[in-house]
Amino acid sequence: NEWVNQQAHRILPEWIGILSSKLSLTYNRITIRRQKTVWGSCSGKRNINLNQNLLFLPKRMVHYVLLHELSHLEQMNHSALFWDLLETRFKGSRDMSVRVRIADSLVPEWAKT
Repeated sequence: NEWVNQQAHRILPEWIGILSSKLSLTYNRITIRRQKTVWGSCSGKRNINLNQNLLFLPKRMVHYVLLHELSHLEQMNHSALFWDLLETRFKGSRDMSVRVRIADSLVPEWAKT
């Protein structure tokens, strides 16, 4: 798990950094750890938390999760405004949301412990 965490620290901050620059959005801090129930979250203090096991998901799913969390910097809820905003950044965001919710099966058992 330490290896997965190291790889996630190498890959995810750079990826979300590029996306946030393109969207002209700023966050305070990125935290990466193994989370059991969520792929990511965004706090009211503009801190983004990412699950290290995102590395086991297809690239398009990870891209969606990163854009989802970045969009919370503008809409701190899951209102219709949030989903409309996310849809402009990721076409088919509602469908992908459903797919991401059940994507835990893509993570190998050894990476979940």
